[in-house]
Amino acid sequence: MATLEQMRRRVCDESGHWELVEDFFDADYDDNGCNALLLEAQRWLDRLIPRPRDEKYVDLTFSVGEYEDTIEDFRYLTGVYVVEADNTTTKLARKSYSWILENYGDGFSTIEPGTPEFWSVNPPNSGASSEEFSGVDIAIFPPTDAAITLRVYGAHYGTGFDTEDDDSETWWSVNEPGILCDAVRMLIEKKLHRNAQGARDFEADIKARLQEIYYDECAQEVQGPPNDFRMGAGGAE
Repeated sequence: MATLEQMRRRVCDESGHWELVEDFFDADYDDNGCNALLLEAQRWLDRLIPRPRDEKYVDLTFSVGEYEDTIEDFRYLTGVYVVEADNTTTKLARKSYSWILENYGDGFSTIEPGTPEFWSVNPPNSGASSEEFSGVDIAIFPPTDAAITLRVYGAHYGTGFDTEDDDSETWWSVNEPGILCDAVRMLIEKKLHRNAQGARDFEADIKARLQEIYYDECAQEVQGPPNDFRMGAGGAE
C-alpha cells in the first residue's frame, strides 16, 4: 500500500524521471507533474476493469425549464428516474442523441416544458481535451415544467488522490501500487519518450495482470451455496 507521496517516490525511482518532482535531493519529492500522471493513470485503470460494486446513484435537482446537467466522475449511466413526492420513482426511457435531434431539433432551450419522458447522454465537445471531461452530460426531454429530483444510476470512477494531501490513498495505491506505477510509466513512454512500442509493452503486461484481478473479483462475487444464485438475463443474482 502507498500514499500519494510514496507513489511519487516509486514512480521516480523506477522511471528515473526526477523532473516529475521537486527537491528529491532533499527527499521532499514535492509534486512537479507526477500527480497529474498518477490521476490519469488511475482513470485509465478504472476504465479497463469494471467492478460491479462501483455502481451508485446520485440525485440531481432540476428547476422549471431545465433539461441538462453534468454528473461528475461517472463512467456511464444505467438508469434515470424521477423521484415522486411519495418517494416512489418513475423511470425515464433512454433515447439516443440522434433521436433527440430528430424529434426535438437542436434548439433545446426553446422546447415547451412538460413532464420529462426521455433521457439522453449528450456527446462531449470533440475539441476539448480528455482531462476536461470527468463525468457524463445528461439531458432530459421535454424540459421539466416543475421542480423535480432526478435519480441517476451508473458506474463511477474510483476516488482519486487528494492532491492537497500527500497522505491520501486510493484503491489502486493501497491494493495494486505496482500496477498503478507501471500505468504511469506507460504514460511516460507515450507522452515523454514518444515510444509507442514501449507503451504497448507496458499496456500488454498491465492488461494481463488486470485480467487476473478481475477473475479473482468474479470468483469472490459468486461465493456461496449454488441455491443462492439464479441465472437469468442479468446473470447470477
